Amino acid sequence: MSKEIGIEIYKQISNEMDVAEIYFGHIPIAFHYTKAEYTATCTEAFPFNPFDKVICELLKVEEQLSFESIGDILGLNVYDSDTPKKNIDFAEKEILTEALQSLASSDFRMIEGGDINFSRCRLTAIGREYAEKKSKFKITANKPFTIFFDHTTGNHLQAKQLYGFIDGKLSGKEFAIEIADEAALKEIAAVQIPEIYNLSKQHSFTDAVLKKQKNLFIEFPVAITFNIIDKSFQFYCYDSTNKQIHKHLNEWIRNNDNVKQLLLMDFAATNSAVSVPSNNIPNLFAEQVSAFPTNTKINSVKTDLLKKEFVDEQLFYSSFNELFNSKDKVEFYLCIPFITESISKSVRTLIQNSVNENSRFYFVFPVQVSEKAQTEINQLKSLAHEAASLLVMQQPVKSFSLCYKSETESFYIEIASSSVNNFPKNFSQRKVWDKRAEKIETYLLEKFSDEYALKICDEVNGAVNNDIQETVSKEQLDELAFYEFKLKPFADIGTQGETVILTLELIENFREDRIEKLEEKLNNQIDDIKTKLSTVTDEKEFAEIQKSFKATTAEIIFNDSEAFKRCESLEAVIANKREEFAEAKRIFAFIIDTNAFIKDPLIISKIQAKNKVIIAAKVLDELDGFKANPQLKEVASKSIREIFNDKNKNIRRAKANVKLLPPDFNRRAPDNLILAVALMYKDNNGILISDDKGLHEKAKIVEMPVLSYDEFLSKYSPKM
Repeated sequence: MSKEIGIEIYKQISNEMDVAEIYFGHIPIAFHYTKAEYTATCTEAFPFNPFDKVICELLKVEEQLSFESIGDILGLNVYDSDTPKKNIDFAEKEILTEALQSLASSDFRMIEGGDINFSRCRLTAIGREYAEKKSKFKITANKPFTIFFDHTTGNHLQAKQLYGFIDGKLSGKEFAIEIADEAALKEIAAVQIPEIYNLSKQHSFTDAVLKKQKNLFIEFPVAITFNIIDKSFQFYCYDSTNKQIHKHLNEWIRNNDNVKQLLLMDFAATNSAVSVPSNNIPNLFAEQVSAFPTNTKINSVKTDLLKKEFVDEQLFYSSFNELFNSKDKVEFYLCIPFITESISKSVRTLIQNSVNENSRFYFVFPVQVSEKAQTEINQLKSLAHEAASLLVMQQPVKSFSLCYKSETESFYIEIASSSVNNFPKNFSQRKVWDKRAEKIETYLLEKFSDEYALKICDEVNGAVNNDIQETVSKEQLDELAFYEFKLKPFADIGTQGETVILTLELIENFREDRIEKLEEKLNNQIDDIKTKLSTVTDEKEFAEIQKSFKATTAEIIFNDSEAFKRCESLEAVIANKREEFAEAKRIFAFIIDTNAFIKDPLIISKIQAKNKVIIAAKVLDELDGFKANPQLKEVASKSIREIFNDKNKNIRRAKANVKLLPPDFNRRAPDNLILAVALMYKDNNGILISDDKGLHEKAKIVEMPVLSYDEFLSKYSPKM
């Protein structure tokens, strides 16, 4: 358990550790404290309200006043009187009565009323004292309160802050609470229980009596590190409940040389490195980290540190998920003799962050683990069941190893034992891929083959038998690819190698059969979609066709297949059809040139009622002028009648806004005046209808949509 906790501690303290610090381990330190329960006579101050203040000031001047006299002085009608004439105000009487009753109550005892009617009101001795302080005081005898005492650090003032909200254990030790006088107790109380003792609020107590005390303790692990460059020890008190450095207690340890010396002695007593042979690893590690600037923090250069030959064991365990680029194709083998929440999280992060679908991850965890650790492993096994790239198993694990292979580098990592200052110290050592790495890889693959190969082969046979009965789909092929990817590493490996090869052949043969049938199914679906597209007129029906097309394209496997090429062709047809439906719903503004009316006086009747018809003032002027021409008189008159009748109630007459024309266009030219009207509707789906080629060219210059009469009929008239 010590190693597991060490990883969790290191994860937190590495935020503050210098790059030259190495982690030796941790040792628990007990902090003893007392929870003491007292009773005392407590005085609690309440500020005067306006009535309190006035009444007390009056009674300081006059030795004795009646209820009626106080009412008269305050201008309150608290009784009936004939001279002078006044009537009692019961609300004012009640207010004054309540004020006097409060001052006379057993809580405060500031005045004596003489009788129940307050006929002789006067200040008590304590009342006169309180009146000078402008407050009234409530005294409670035998009021209980709790004070905490810190027997380890001696900082009683902060003891409640440190220990008041934790579940300490009974220490079994006896601690005498030696408070020299009540003033010293009050100094502690001012910090711990300001609701009981607070000079600014005039809260106080006297005659404190210790009723009960509990002597308790809590243990915090203290991590010990060693700066391998300047040969100094550092200490980190870790709050395992909140998973952070306990700043207050940590500061106390660092400032107390005796405590640090005792911690080192206790640590040495249980962590002797006598049996560990000395080697040159510490010196090599020191050379590595000496290249970094002084006071560099570990986390700021973690990526660089992990690439070095020697890495602090705890740093490696807490960060091995950062060993490689998530985009790389890797084969990753991890065999670890323990598991922690941090390691489990690193493993999940490793898998989830990997974006290369061809990477493979193999993890071996020990058999004998805690219930919590087993839960973590079971979660990883569930993840492995869903992920083609991951396999997880439990085996008796004696030592750590990690093998890493990618297209750019291959290495393996083992834990190397050493000693520093006669303390045992492990480092992870990165080694170049060699025959030992190959043996480890082969051994692990054989173990995974023994564990999984037959299971996967059985799943493949079951899937093939089921799929034969089902309609062919891409999902079936994806499932085959899933099993194929998991099985391939076990071909010719271990006792199940031949079975794996036969199963891979089954997958390949069945895949070819499924692909052929899937292509046939897709082509039939494409034929059906093509037929429906040629006749569809309803938009809802078109939406269903698009849905079917999307489902069909999702089933396509190869981009060079016939189905893929046919779907590419259909995409253009669907896009055109989509535009047709969109255009059918679109409202256009048709600006009709004079020559279009001459060609077809009934052109307005060929425009849907939803659309706008724009008649430029210049067009009306030209049509009216054509009535004097014997050859054009009839068509001009007929066109004018059509405009005048306005059957679809959607005709607009418009004067030209010549400011919209380019500066070099003649603002008096008839064509330009009509174009200027068209430009007014350009951003509202405006379309100019004209057979004038010159006007067509001008429209193109200003990017105004324009159609000839025949183009208009072919595109819009058939839908009328």
